[in-house]
Amino acid sequence: ALLGAKSYAAGFHDIRATQDGGWVIAGWIGPAHSPAEMLAMKLTAAGDIDWQGSFGGPFEEDGAAAIETLDGGYALAGFTASFGAGAKDICVIRLTPAGALGACRVYKNPGRVA
Repeated sequence: ALLGAKSYAAGFHDIRATQDGGWVIAGWIGPAHSPAEMLAMKLTAAGDIDWQGSFGGPFEEDGAAAIETLDGGYALAGFTASFGAGAKDICVIRLTPAGALGACRVYKNPGRVA
């Protein structure tokens, strides 16, 4: 191993076909033994990475589902422990067609009491 090299882990929960013949993926990514961030990835029709990004804070996040929106952007849904009440609240992220963060909303986890 290289001195100072970091090990990363990633997992995918959802993959959906896009209008351009590519794919949008939702999941998680993070350094080994650290909290994960929500992962969004767009693949071309050839399977190459068009763009990818991770979103999160100091605690765990995870992307569970992805869709292409009518305007050609993307939306991801998952959970966040960094924002909201910190109890794995629901997080919906809106991305531009280029994968830039457009908006983020956090909703109370319906299973949480109080």
